[in-house]
Amino acid sequence: MPRLSDTMEEGTVATWFKKVGDTVKEGDILAEIETDKATMEFEAFYEGELLHIGIHEGETAPVDSLLAIIGEKGEDISAHLSGGTPAAEAPAPTEDQAAPAQETTEQALINNTPLWNTIAFALGVFGGSIGCVGLLMRKAWSMMALLVSLVAVVAQMTYWLYFTTAVEVYGNSTYVMPIIVILVAYLLFRLSNKGIKKGYLV
Repeated sequence: MPRLSDTMEEGTVATWFKKVGDTVKEGDILAEIETDKATMEFEAFYEGELLHIGIHEGETAPVDSLLAIIGEKGEDISAHLSGGTPAAEAPAPTEDQAAPAQETTEQALINNTPLWNTIAFALGVFGGSIGCVGLLMRKAWSMMALLVSLVAVVAQMTYWLYFTTAVEVYGNSTYVMPIIVILVAYLLFRLSNKGIKKGYLV
């Protein structure tokens, strides 16, 4: 079972795209694997024939379990099945080999983002931009634009952090930028609100 993110502990095979006996080329999509938050495609790092499937569709297994064995046609795999080195996942992938899995993980994260979250991102950006222009023009309507931006930013960042695999994919540093963005949006809203109360914005 491949580790598709830093915090992944186990995975469930959702779908196999190859069956025993099929020819596998490097880069072929072997299976879809479910983590606790997303379903990701797993690419083959090796070429050969799919000789054995160790985890069938619907089954869950911890990371580093024998997922499958890819080798030469007719190759004796009894040693691998009896506890030897798993052929499908050993030797450990190099950084260059692991890159496609990372790209697939990031692509799945982006592809699974719902439309409303993209709209919230746009509202946060444009609302904040328009609100800042309003502040420079000393317009009271800037507060409403900045309020829309703040609400959109909080909704978008909350979903990103707690309802996606972003933290698993990018690590704990993922929290830094959302916190900064939310803080800036909040301070701009407070600034506009104070400006209206003191008569700076009309």
